[in-house]
Amino acid sequence: MESLLMTMYRNIDRNKIQFDFAVHTREKCLYDDEIIALGGKFFRFPIMRKNPWRYKKAWDDFWKKHKDEYSAFHFHSPTFANVIAMKSAKKHGVPIIIAHCHNTHANRGKLQFIHDIVHKYHSKHMERYATHFFACSKPAAIWGFGPDYQKVFVMKNGIDLSKFSYDGKVRQQVREKLSLEDKFVVGNVARLATAKNQSFLLDIFFELKKTTKNASLMLVGDGPDKDGLTEKAKQLDIESDIIWTGSQKEIVGFLSAMDCFVFPSLHEGLGISLVEAQAMGIPTLTSKDRVPEEVKMSEYLEFLSLDLDAKKWAEKISNIDLPLGGYTHDAVRRAGYGIIDIVEKYSEFILSYRNEN
Repeated sequence: MESLLMTMYRNIDRNKIQFDFAVHTREKCLYDDEIIALGGKFFRFPIMRKNPWRYKKAWDDFWKKHKDEYSAFHFHSPTFANVIAMKSAKKHGVPIIIAHCHNTHANRGKLQFIHDIVHKYHSKHMERYATHFFACSKPAAIWGFGPDYQKVFVMKNGIDLSKFSYDGKVRQQVREKLSLEDKFVVGNVARLATAKNQSFLLDIFFELKKTTKNASLMLVGDGPDKDGLTEKAKQLDIESDIIWTGSQKEIVGFLSAMDCFVFPSLHEGLGISLVEAQAMGIPTLTSKDRVPEEVKMSEYLEFLSLDLDAKKWAEKISNIDLPLGGYTHDAVRRAGYGIIDIVEKYSEFILSYRNEN
């Protein structure tokens, strides 16, 4: 979600539409300085599960003070188990409230069952909380708002095609910098979290190393599973062959260094990294029936079932024979993932409703 929002923010006409951001952390985040430089502001809120009453009060206090300053409240979320912010905006008369679903499944955890029940209840009564309904894909629309998804505007997770182009010189520079000149690099760009299934990716890489001795694994991202994944890598004795880059604002160089992109997620609203990898012409594998089929827009992406074991995934990686850097921009653009077109449609929507109100 962060990547999509920042790509939109960089490309939108900020003389007409300005974004401010509500965040649930006191810590400095990856894009803070850039947002401030572009004219945006931050409003920091407590975490709901720690103190729901304090969380609700924070939103009520915010909208009491700022309701006349905003034409729209765009609520981005993987699920709608928590609709407090939207309810508060509705109560205080915010004219446009967009509920935007970015997932097809609740995140796994101890409270997943309760989370699912609350989400399903809210999804059936979303008209109480929001004025408009967005999703990143048709499966996300159904998950977020029920089977009557025709009422939902599918706003695709767009990318800046001017940036995501394969460049052999950049590839060489990055591989030299990371000492990967003679390596076969398997890559993944995602938050290090259970839903992204990097634990299975480590199993795949372990199997791949048995037949591809010069293989390296590049994990671009950070998250709550980092420590557990590091420990598992040690147990599998593959830690020395893994590059942990941490969170990165610019990922084009890292993508350029990869020979194959593997994304075995347990569930995805869409998977913007898959769009980026295809735009770069990188052979890509992702989870069948867990990732929306509409993300496939070129021959460079192939689906593979998570019912298959890690060895089968590794064999598939070994047998990839597509050339790196194949031109796929036209296919990505035709599929509707160019950020310029998406920002134009979004701007027309916001400005038309703002003028009506």
